[in-house]
Amino acid sequence: MLPDLIITHGTDRQRQHPEAGYRQFLAVYHAKSGLGPLPPTDRVAGTVNAYINHGRWVVGCDVCASAVVADPEDPLFVCPACGGGGTWRHVIFPATAEKEQIERLLLRRAGFRNAAPNRNWAPGETLDKLRAENREHGIE
Repeated sequence: MLPDLIITHGTDRQRQHPEAGYRQFLAVYHAKSGLGPLPPTDRVAGTVNAYINHGRWVVGCDVCASAVVADPEDPLFVCPACGGGGTWRHVIFPATAEKEQIERLLLRRAGFRNAAPNRNWAPGETLDKLRAENREHGIE
């Protein structure tokens, strides 16, 4: 059983499908959407930001707004729903120290694994804001 943590594709995969890597996951859903095989990884156009939604690191498509659980160990994304114009995007995560602090603050909030509706963070949201939200709800 996994400890209480902010979910990534890697931690979710360990729990549900240990054989399925992030790109395999994208490839399956890309094909199921009728988009065929994934584009070559040298076709990268732009960036998208990772964010935390309900206790999961998520990456969203900048074309159709579809989203999937992100993998900080493999920070490339191509939309499995629309194909994102046939190109990959670099996924931007906060720097390691900030990412760890964000996760630590959110893990103080009620929730367990992916049943965590109050564990949310968006790019640009400061650590001070997360601390203030925690204090407002009696969380130290």
